[in-house]
Amino acid sequence: RGSRGPVPRYDVPRRFAAPPGCRLAAFEGRKVVELFSGSARLARAVARHGIDCEAWDIIDGPEADLLVLRNRKRLLRDMRRGRVLFLWMGFPCTSWSMARRLTHSGPGPLRDGGPGLWGLPDLSVKDQAKVELGNRLLRVTASLAREAVRLRIPFVLENPNSSRAWLTEPLLHLVRKGAIFYEA
Repeated sequence: RGSRGPVPRYDVPRRFAAPPGCRLAAFEGRKVVELFSGSARLARAVARHGIDCEAWDIIDGPEADLLVLRNRKRLLRDMRRGRVLFLWMGFPCTSWSMARRLTHSGPGPLRDGGPGLWGLPDLSVKDQAKVELGNRLLRVTASLAREAVRLRIPFVLENPNSSRAWLTEPLLHLVRKGAIFYEA
């Protein structure tokens, strides 16, 4: 009663093939991978220019959740087999943002640039969950970036310059290695 029919199912991760006649032969069998892709605008644009792409985002369901080990292993397998040409990681900065500051209006901060970098004490249950999710996503992103460095896969880690994520040891380690450059 009131059924709207089957829920449409996407290929996960979403795949965008280069148009026929536009495919760049030099990249045959390899793809650009956009992680935390949201609407996948980058993947769509790159595919239009002749390179196959994949877009991964939790909005597509649990099969695209990078916090699930099975999904990460699938991505890592493609990376290790030379199937990934370029990796774009636009990891969510919500809990890392400096937009939440200690002011008299609006929500208070979740982190600071010091001892509370990985989360301030005495947060509400809801805010603590946001911090923990942000911490896990940052660690996964840094791990994928380290593997990309090891495999010599170029990548972009997209996050605002003002993000507190840049103050964390996992990202500072990549900066010190020369694997990540950012404008402070």
